[in-house]
Amino acid sequence: MPYATQAQIPLQPEFFTGDLAPTPQQVTDALEQASDFMDGYMAANPDITLPLSEPYDHTLVMQCGAIAAWLLVAARGYDPESSDLSVHLRYKDALKWLERLQEARVVLVNQNTRPQAAGLQPTIFSNPTRGLRNWGGGVGGMGN
Repeated sequence: MPYATQAQIPLQPEFFTGDLAPTPQQVTDALEQASDFMDGYMAANPDITLPLSEPYDHTLVMQCGAIAAWLLVAARGYDPESSDLSVHLRYKDALKWLERLQEARVVLVNQNTRPQAAGLQPTIFSNPTRGLRNWGGGVGGMGN
């Protein structure tokens, strides 16, 4: 499942209309490719357990949208004299962020990386208490 949606791709609405507009399937494919690409970086970080579960970290969603935007722009044809330049810069920034995430120099905030199985609860064990018992609350456990 992609980490972002079409609404989270940082492209002008005009990009999705007209003769060169991507089809809904191309948008879905770009989002899935971007998410898979990101998984490759995250798999190298031992602190991240894949697959991630929703809700996804906000920065992760932003970077996925930036990568998907670049994939769509590159498929259409890159024009450095247009707003495509900003899309390319966002893509390069996303790559730098992924490299830092891979190296554990940034972390996913509020991200549940371990999906919980429904209906399972942890079993908690405890050792018997040790030391002085029935003390009266005084210093050294000797009472008042």
